[in-house]
Amino acid sequence: MLSLLKNEDESWDEFLARLARRDRDVEDLGGFADEGVVADMEAARETARGDWDERMDS
Repeated sequence: MLSLLKNEDESWDEFLARLARRDRDVEDLGGFADEGVVADMEAARETARGDWDERMDS
């Protein structure tokens, strides 16, 4: 179902970022995110990617 919403010219990461982002969410952050938020987000993305790869292999 998600592949129907994804544009052909965007990666899955770009699609999920577009899907998850809302203008209000960005405004609410207002630069007050924790210092480690980027590293935490990268780690979560790698975990999710690994989970996805495992599901696709089975």
